[in-house]
Amino acid sequence: MPKIFVSILVLLFFNLRIFSQTDSSRNALLFESSIFTGKIVKNAPEAPSSKTAFVSELSLSFQTRGKRDWHIFYNYPSVNYSLLYGCLGNEQKIGDFWGFLPSLTLNAANKNWFVPRIKLGLGVTYFNNPYNSANNPYNFYIGSSFAAMGYASVFVQPRINKYLSIKAGISVIHCSNGHVQIPNLGINMPGVFVGLLYTPENPIKGLVKRNIEIPGSKIHFNVRTGIGVHELAKTTEPIGTSKYAIYIVDLYLSKLYGKINNLHTGISLKNYNSFLNYIEKTDLFPYSERYIKSTVATLFIGDELMMGKFSVVTLGGFNIYNKFYKEYIKQYKSMTGFKTELKKYIDARLGLQYYFWNPHYCTSKNIFVSAYVKTNFGQADFLCTQIGFVF
Repeated sequence: MPKIFVSILVLLFFNLRIFSQTDSSRNALLFESSIFTGKIVKNAPEAPSSKTAFVSELSLSFQTRGKRDWHIFYNYPSVNYSLLYGCLGNEQKIGDFWGFLPSLTLNAANKNWFVPRIKLGLGVTYFNNPYNSANNPYNFYIGSSFAAMGYASVFVQPRINKYLSIKAGISVIHCSNGHVQIPNLGINMPGVFVGLLYTPENPIKGLVKRNIEIPGSKIHFNVRTGIGVHELAKTTEPIGTSKYAIYIVDLYLSKLYGKINNLHTGISLKNYNSFLNYIEKTDLFPYSERYIKSTVATLFIGDELMMGKFSVVTLGGFNIYNKFYKEYIKQYKSMTGFKTELKKYIDARLGLQYYFWNPHYCTSKNIFVSAYVKTNFGQADFLCTQIGFVF
């Protein structure tokens, strides 16, 4: 597989220059190729062991030059679109994966090679050998063919010549299906990487530098509603249970702070069909209380990193009402301990949001859509999509 990537790299080095001729006001086209090596962290006794993993990456990147306001707000980051192929160190029990990873490299326009760059991304992966009770009853890391992927790296970028730079640093890859299909221990894979960056032209030539004044922001009321999906289970069992819907309504206040942050605080109400179904089939709670007892109420705070119409949202919350989970875990002796206690109360979400109009200049009467992974103290709970309104 590395030979294929090297061959593609050589061909593109000779061809990308033709396609990258552009005026200085447009983003500069870059090409990257890297090899990552690391090891999956074994996070449970039942998880299969693995040897050293190798991941190849090919990326098309665009060095921003200030054509859009948010490029300047983030000090001219590069926007990257990567294809990844990974051998995870245990072909029989874990298999390989393919991934597509959009990402952002911060500090990309710095001229000093020794100043660290930071690359952050969210993408999707396809696994060729997930858990299967008949053919592969060992892969407790991933129970579905498709999963979400998170990526973070820190690296330096010394230049070889006018067109080539070396990239070297440390990174971590995380994969999870969001508790949509059990088992789902998730893959955590730290490691190191080295690669080449090809720049057919000077990527930071002609950076647009201007002062940008944005309208002052008031406090706005927001409503966000949607639906999620999960299985009612632990991370590894029971396997093959039904998938249930979760209905979510978020009511919160927001305020733009500076040019890249949008602060949130509010309450989230989530009604779990899985909880409701369990109550209806058992005597955990009186039947007449099934709707209220299958609801979780959470106070949360959070922040959006604004990038034009897109944003990356991180929310952290405290469950003020979670009656079902507190009673449910009493039935399982294995679900005890400090971490289980924290799962009763600690709630978090990470996702992407897209506004119909740029929220820097349309601060009220806006509409947005979003997609999130929700967790309980680090353990995936569900995936959800939502639509929201800013008033």
